[in-house]
Amino acid sequence: EVKDEDVDSQIEQLRERGAREIEEPDETPAATGHILRVDFEGRIDGELFEGGSAKNVPLEIGSEKFIPGFEEQLVGAVTGEDRDVTVTFPDDYGSEGLQGKQAVFAVRVLAVQRRELPEPDDEFAKDLGEFETLEALRERIRSDLEQEREAAADGMLKRTVMDALIQQDAAAGDGALRA
Repeated sequence: EVKDEDVDSQIEQLRERGAREIEEPDETPAATGHILRVDFEGRIDGELFEGGSAKNVPLEIGSEKFIPGFEEQLVGAVTGEDRDVTVTFPDDYGSEGLQGKQAVFAVRVLAVQRRELPEPDDEFAKDLGEFETLEALRERIRSDLEQEREAAADGMLKRTVMDALIQQDAAAGDGALRA
């Protein structure tokens, strides 16, 4: 059974995919949820290291996609600001040569942006293509989810039947069935 919450979840995913990044005024301090566009250059013991530099990188404050502590040190930064961010690479970091090492990143904030989600209304549905109303979109999502679940249930039933036949064949010992 497909619940209203399942349909709502799919609509939220569509809204997230359709979100626009809107540039904040230059004096807007970065906060959780903001997306910063940054250039950075990292150094360990004063030396640049491989993979430690990039330009115009999107960084969402609070996403925890960067090294622990990196994003938090950019809270309050504004467009055009330069900041030094000091972090220690985790002991289980993917690159062994960086594990446990302290790095200082010179970061320039190019822009502070916010995500703007489209309103879940008839215009949103029309922008997705073939739907005239939000209700038509909801009905299509519900139908698609029902079909997906039926197909998954059918597949599971077929696997269960095949497993039972294979076990029965193995127990009989005649080897007539081959998987």
